[in-house]
Amino acid sequence: MTAGLPVVSALPLPYGGVDRWPALAPHAQAAQAELPELQLEPVEALICAWLDAAQARFGAQALGVLDLPGVGTGRVEPAQLSLAAAAWWLMSMDQAGLPSLVELLATGAARGTLDLNLDTATAAHLVRFHREADEHFTADERAALWQRLFGLGLPAGQEHPFRPALGSLLQALSEAGRAPAQQGLAHLQARVAVAALDVASFLTGQAVGITGFAVQDLARRVGEAVTLLRSRSLSTALGGGALPALVARTAPRLLPHPVPWMTAVARAEAGRSLIQWLAAQGRGLSSAQVQLRPDDPVFSAAERLLAAGTGVT
Repeated sequence: MTAGLPVVSALPLPYGGVDRWPALAPHAQAAQAELPELQLEPVEALICAWLDAAQARFGAQALGVLDLPGVGTGRVEPAQLSLAAAAWWLMSMDQAGLPSLVELLATGAARGTLDLNLDTATAAHLVRFHREADEHFTADERAALWQRLFGLGLPAGQEHPFRPALGSLLQALSEAGRAPAQQGLAHLQARVAVAALDVASFLTGQAVGITGFAVQDLARRVGEAVTLLRSRSLSTALGGGALPALVARTAPRLLPHPVPWMTAVARAEAGRSLIQWLAAQGRGLSSAQVQLRPDDPVFSAAERLLAAGTGVT
């Protein structure tokens, strides 16, 4: 334990205390090495695309505005869909435990309730991460954002426009992707276009105001959480292994019902790809027109999201 951080392992963290973090056995390390890695760069690129559009519309001063209007007036705005795609990815990772897992570890380090053998620099970084929590969106605030955008966490029986619209789009894409090559896509493409417009227009209308600021903040927070988990000191203290293995193994011990890592990453990437495809269709989607090829990657994204479950329906 780092000097200055007392060991008080008898004081439990929320959802169960942590006394020791045993190292993974070699066979367990091999199994968890197959877990999918986290890719934050494509999400950062989506946020940058939205920021470029905001700066082009409102000027450089827009970059620090908390409550920014839409970057355009169309029914479908690609930049706002790019922001929504980033938000979907962040929501899926939030369900897996990022950044909540590191927030709890940081709380334990700061309060001396978590017995971890950390070097001085990593311990200081964790304490700083804890102290800066008030400057970032809390778990409850994140949950409110996901509920507004995607309907996550709504009580049973309470409807949200996004959920049935997404279900219709996934079903239409699945049928179009499975259609025999000789059948053609014309009639199925029209159905996909109508469903895609429903999803795109709703997300365009929601990806405004505080959404842009929130998504930027959450991406930075997740990025810092990932940096901490990948540090040699914290990784070793938690039993070793790559980032996916650390989260998959540690989150269930500290968080109340995290989504399994494999499922969360599948949802994150498939949903991001799907909403990015909507953005790539451009403003032509406002007229319920889409471009589809028999080998279009969006078919795979839809199937992967159907297989993993959307997590919001």
